[in-house]
Amino acid sequence: MDIEDFEDKDDSSKNWLERMHSFLEWKVTCPECNNPFGTPMSTNVLIEFAKNREMLLRYVELKGNVDGEEIITLKNVTKDIEIITNHPAVIGMKKSQIKDYVMNSGVLKKIENQLLEAQAKYLGELKKRKIKLPIGK
Repeated sequence: MDIEDFEDKDDSSKNWLERMHSFLEWKVTCPECNNPFGTPMSTNVLIEFAKNREMLLRYVELKGNVDGEEIITLKNVTKDIEIITNHPAVIGMKKSQIKDYVMNSGVLKKIENQLLEAQAKYLGELKKRKIKLPIGK
């Protein structure tokens, strides 16, 4: 199923996330590279996150909000998705339904755009540390 199929479904066959799609706001939270209250991210991890989007996706949290209320948090979105929610409409959904929604509704595209921003931040931190990305790796 692609995004056109997702949009063409009639309301009776949509799950709760699909019905609420236009009201859901998604925020991607990436690991902080220079947290003043914690240990700074190692150079090797910075390099890996800056060049490898798949690796970064394993550590991203995706938070779905409706009217400012957090409904669902997703971790490890592209692999073995981890779902955190207390919302009664989402608790009863299968993991596969939630993953299908994320992969086919355009949410994944939003994740990718925000990942590019995060990778730019990691590259900036590497520049501050005067570290160049290894070529060809």
